[in-house]
Amino acid sequence: MNDAPTLYRRFAFTATVLSLIAALLRTPALCLFFDRTVGYCDPNAFSTLLYIVIALFLLACAAYAILAAKCEKKQQLALAPDVTSQASILRIASLLTSLVFLVVAVWEIASTTTISYPALFRLLGAALAMIYFAARNKQVLMWLGLGVHVYCIFVLVTEYFDWTIPMNSPLKIMQQTAMIALLLFITVELNHLNNTRRSIRYTVCAALAAFFGCANGLSLIAAYLAGGIVRTDILFHSLPTLAIALYAIARLFTPHTVNITAEELKAPNVADEGQQPTGEASEQAPPVPDAPDTQPPETTSEEED
Repeated sequence: MNDAPTLYRRFAFTATVLSLIAALLRTPALCLFFDRTVGYCDPNAFSTLLYIVIALFLLACAAYAILAAKCEKKQQLALAPDVTSQASILRIASLLTSLVFLVVAVWEIASTTTISYPALFRLLGAALAMIYFAARNKQVLMWLGLGVHVYCIFVLVTEYFDWTIPMNSPLKIMQQTAMIALLLFITVELNHLNNTRRSIRYTVCAALAAFFGCANGLSLIAAYLAGGIVRTDILFHSLPTLAIALYAIARLFTPHTVNITAEELKAPNVADEGQQPTGEASEQAPPVPDAPDTQPPETTSEEED
């Protein structure tokens, strides 16, 4: 797999399939084996298989990062999700995510009986995030995207200090993991909007958001519909993780090619490995002009000796 586009397509497909498998495994684990009296799942094969899938996914992310870095060094070509894409699938995913944040904002208003700072900040973050995913104006996206961070941070704080759920309950752990993956993905996306073009971290963070968002959101919805295993507030807090997971998958399947320079690839490290990218010669050439202008280029090394 020395071809960067082929490697990218395989990783995007693998990450999507593993995300769906994780959701399918966690759903019966919660619906059939979750003990609400203690907040844990009874021993079952679905949870064991889920842990194996998580390990395989993390190994796939690490392998992709290593192989993609090698492909970039050889080809000076990278693939990344297209932040400015106008593809139909991306517009639909973006509008769906905006609608989910609108629903969450309305629920925050309807469910708040007493005014509290965490609820107000969650409402503010949801409102800004709703506009972020609905807008297509690059100049305002950088600021509105911070609303996602505000919402996620205050959800994390609220659920972390919720003593009605054990600290190491699978409900709390997966919800917090999905929120952290979501934060990483949106942070990297905002960096790309600011012309930061490192494709590997964008792709891996999008895959992380897709994997944990699907595993968390889909299974909690199923558990809620199966008999109220999940509380309503936890369910609504998980909806943005699922929506952004679908948005991240849409990003993964709308890639664009990025031409990268030898300087971006850290040309001295490439030279140490004995590989000379096509752009490295132009980067290494400037130190030579110490010789007199009249001296032919062929004898530059002899003159220096």
